[in-house]
Amino acid sequence: MLRPPKDTIGNLRSSCICAKCPSYAECARNAKEFFFCVEGKSSCSLERYGCICMQCPVPKAKGFSGGYFCISGKAKAK
Repeated sequence: MLRPPKDTIGNLRSSCICAKCPSYAECARNAKEFFFCVEGKSSCSLERYGCICMQCPVPKAKGFSGGYFCISGKAKAK
């Protein structure tokens, strides 16, 4: 039986740490928004209070670079 790759979207989504970021706002929490590096920027108006994007396993697994994906949008591969 074949096993799915470890970096499937579902597995990566469960590894997302967006909600722990200092820039993550109540608006995004209420809208249940996260996984910004893959899904794109927040519909909320967010302020830059610090970024933990590159501490997250999702960008690392996908080879993304950059940060503040919640504000700037989807990541681009290196």
